[in-house]
Amino acid sequence: MEPVTIDTLERLGEVVYEMEWLGEGAENEPDVERIYRYHGQYYAVLSFQFEVAGPYPSLQDVFTDYTLNIVNEMVISLRAPDLSAAELITMLSYDGIDDEHNFLLNGDPYTGSSKGFQPAK
Repeated sequence: MEPVTIDTLERLGEVVYEMEWLGEGAENEPDVERIYRYHGQYYAVLSFQFEVAGPYPSLQDVFTDYTLNIVNEMVISLRAPDLSAAELITMLSYDGIDDEHNFLLNGDPYTGSSKGFQPAK
């Protein structure tokens, strides 16, 4: 089997998780990290690498190697089309300097803190 490329994942893979965060680039544009499912395996395409990481047998295994499930002040949004917010919350952890942080979770406003995650008020 040939190596899986970014182009292959973008054309034929399914985005199962996406994190948008405030990068440190000169353009001040948000960076986006994506996890794809392709042929039953999971692959990460990260803004700070120009290669594919994987394959992994599960989304949780990607999180073990790349902490894309940690919410802090840099996170703008998290999206996992196949998971409900309740399912996704069980995979997240908060590691922010601030007491709490507002972000979008599957398009809805949420607040994260050391006490957990809940819909924003």
